[in-house]
Amino acid sequence: MATAVNTSTQQYFGFDPRTIPGCSLWMDAADRNVMFSDTGRTTLATLGGTVVRWNDKSGFSNHVTASSGTTTLTASAINQLPALSFSNSWFTGGFSSANTGNQVRGFTVATLAAAAGVYPRIFSLGRPGVNDYDSTTTTFLFVRNNSGQNIMVGRSGGANYVTVNIPAYSTPFLAQSGHNVNLTTIGLNGTRAPSSFNTGLLTNFNITSYGIGTNTNTADVHSFVGLIGEIINYTENLTTAQIQQVEGYLAWKWGLQANLPVGH
Repeated sequence: MATAVNTSTQQYFGFDPRTIPGCSLWMDAADRNVMFSDTGRTTLATLGGTVVRWNDKSGFSNHVTASSGTTTLTASAINQLPALSFSNSWFTGGFSSANTGNQVRGFTVATLAAAAGVYPRIFSLGRPGVNDYDSTTTTFLFVRNNSGQNIMVGRSGGANYVTVNIPAYSTPFLAQSGHNVNLTTIGLNGTRAPSSFNTGLLTNFNITSYGIGTNTNTADVHSFVGLIGEIINYTENLTTAQIQQVEGYLAWKWGLQANLPVGH
């Protein structure tokens, strides 16, 4: 993995997440092209120190359209790169095209604070007013399981949730999770644990919106406290090689490469 950085985009030369088919959302707090106005090239906009807009880099203009609470851009938050600091705050946005297929795969670099509430979301996929956890057509890709030191992925009831422990609170981690028809997977720092879980669910998704720090049903908010550096979402499952490409890109970019398993 090359480590040269394009300072205008914070992409590592030789890899761009959009080269993998299905990239529908790419939120990047470390993009150097940060301006304090909404110009189309802007990835973040602030008002009085509070982030009020986070632009999507996927090319589909799936930008944040609503926010609540105080989210700030913190310099040198994760291994010298800036990240968004959430404190009982959130963003939501819509997708230009609904995901009505049966696959989804997401990635994030984040931290979770001990002060986070019960079931706080890092990333949620669903529809406005519809809970991400009690429908076969929606999902949460990264959420704390109750009040534990962990994150989980799931859809349609607790029997279909899969949890993995994080190393420590307020410590940066790289996670990926998703669904491939009836198989659900989650991995931390380049390791899948478990390798797969058969939910038995064959229902297609109906995903039109996303939540960052919140359920897509914002009336059912569970407070997220922590940092989010990057989120990438695909409407495809991705092969093992593709998953490792994205994990490698994120790990080297955010200074987490030492956490990857040998041979990754």
